[in-house]
Amino acid sequence: MLGGILLSCLAAAPALETAGLPGPDELVARNIASRGGLERLRSVKSLRLTGHMTMGPGREAPISIEMKRPNKVRLEFRVQGYTGVQAFDGDTAWHLLPFHGDAAAEALPEAESAAVRQQSDFDGPLVGYREKGLDVEVIGRESYRETPAWRLRVRFPDGSSKDVWLDAERCLELKSESRRQAGDEILVGESLVSDYRDVEGLLMPHSFENGPKDAAERQRLTITRVELNPEIDDARFAMPQAPPKP
Repeated sequence: MLGGILLSCLAAAPALETAGLPGPDELVARNIASRGGLERLRSVKSLRLTGHMTMGPGREAPISIEMKRPNKVRLEFRVQGYTGVQAFDGDTAWHLLPFHGDAAAEALPEAESAAVRQQSDFDGPLVGYREKGLDVEVIGRESYRETPAWRLRVRFPDGSSKDVWLDAERCLELKSESRRQAGDEILVGESLVSDYRDVEGLLMPHSFENGPKDAAERQRLTITRVELNPEIDDARFAMPQAPPKP
């Protein structure tokens, strides 16, 4: 979950150990087991996260994230009295940003839509990766913030990729780094994941930091409430129709 809803912290490139690597299936299985097991993961059909997002010095916004199987997601945040939305209904990724003067929802451009589609994966890319048409490779073992970690590379059918660092002890995600081509530019984003807590038999992170690699400022998301299997209408994820012109 939230393999992606939501950062460079290594001062220098760490040494990478490649001898005697385990296979990806072994590490993925350990990741699933640590999170609560496949049966428990798949028993959750919908999810609502509530918390707050820090977007810079003195800028904080209440936020909620709703997800529903197989690949619906809605992120809602409130800034300066306005409510912004970014969502994906399984087909169309869209946003509504009224504080920018936009009164109507708009479909996202393809580069942003592709990123949102990946983030909508309810269990994250590692769970059932073969059935999703993904390729997972174990790159090596290295130290992340003085914690031994396995580095995996996930390749998507559209040519994008995502490196995931799993701690060597429990194989829980610590960090990910995504790469995507956008025109002539390669966009590189990073996400830190921490503060794992037990939620009804699932081990879930409650703290995220997201942003472009090497960015001076990052979005920081803190989760204060997790609801499993709440009732969420599919209409929550659909892009609103533009009001008729007078």
